[in-house]
Amino acid sequence: MAKELTPLQQNVLSFVRDHQRACHVTPSTRAVASKFGCAQSTARQHLEALGKKGKLEKMKDGKWGYTGPEEDEALHSAPVYGAIPAGNPTAQNEEIEGHINLDPTAFGLRRNAGKDLWILRVTGDSMVGLGILDGDLVVMQKREPVPGDVIAALADETLSTLKLYVREKGVTILRGANPRIKDITPARLEHQGVMIGLMRAMKRAA
Repeated sequence: MAKELTPLQQNVLSFVRDHQRACHVTPSTRAVASKFGCAQSTARQHLEALGKKGKLEKMKDGKWGYTGPEEDEALHSAPVYGAIPAGNPTAQNEEIEGHINLDPTAFGLRRNAGKDLWILRVTGDSMVGLGILDGDLVVMQKREPVPGDVIAALADETLSTLKLYVREKGVTILRGANPRIKDITPARLEHQGVMIGLMRAMKRAA
């Protein structure tokens, strides 16, 4: 399983890959240091860390280079579905609003897992205790949940919601992360996906 990159490491990797694509040579440590405003020793540490994570390889000239798939091959176009309530469940039809390119390895998954990823837009505040806010986009994976997962669920065939999946004394419970929200104990439950990541657009300060 691939190790997840920090945001800075992802930026360094993107710079190396873009530099190679534009200039047809790998960037020097000095070029990386200049780009990110750090010492060459720090830039070297970033490159070596990417090497340890299998993202870069040391080339014959001693520089660190990218030998993986091109960006369009590495990314998966995940569909974005309409809002799912993180609050009281509501009856609704799911419609695709668009697509977002995702790299499955950023979520600790194998690259070929992209076909199992999709995205939902959240409404409501029932999951704020887990840092899931109104307007967030949550990345979902199609797999069977285990207790403690946050899941998109279709309860009693018509009600969609985003909740914690809980099992107590053989009973399935959909539980919010907000004390105001009551537990839901559906008679029938269809697992639609397990949350594996979150994306949030930062708002500009007034």
